[in-house]
Amino acid sequence: MEAENMLLRVDMAYYSRLFSTFKWVPIAAFISFSSSLLAAIAIRSTAGDVSAYAREAPVGVIDFIGILVVAPIIETLMLSLLAMSLSKVVRSMVSACVLSAFLIAIFHGIFSWIQSLLVFLPFVVFSTPFWGGNFFSRKPILISASIHTLHNFLVCFVALSGFI
Repeated sequence: MEAENMLLRVDMAYYSRLFSTFKWVPIAAFISFSSSLLAAIAIRSTAGDVSAYAREAPVGVIDFIGILVVAPIIETLMLSLLAMSLSKVVRSMVSACVLSAFLIAIFHGIFSWIQSLLVFLPFVVFSTPFWGGNFFSRKPILISASIHTLHNFLVCFVALSGFI
């Protein structure tokens, strides 16, 4: 039991160092955006017309503030709180974060199951700063929200370009 706890602490320290740097933000945003883009292309090519599930491209300043500032902060706090709660039940921090990403993805796509599919992997990526167990420290929250903001910016750019 003691060896297992020691190993768990070593894993937490490793993940904390690996994903708790702002250098991780552009890499993580690219990974999350790429997964969403590939999923969107795959869904579009296999499901045909998915316009009923599509959202309108953001057009106003309020839309952009909501998408680039408000949503990442609120969703990051929800992800952190949920991951912290699940970490008390699930022994692995990574498992707790992935499970919380799954639940947030379901909530995110409550009106569209396709939306849930598109955002699950990005939310896993957004949860990486919490893999070390620091749920309410300022730095992991800022890193996660920054990844989310950059991801949303790239999504807005693609939506406005009409690519998908």
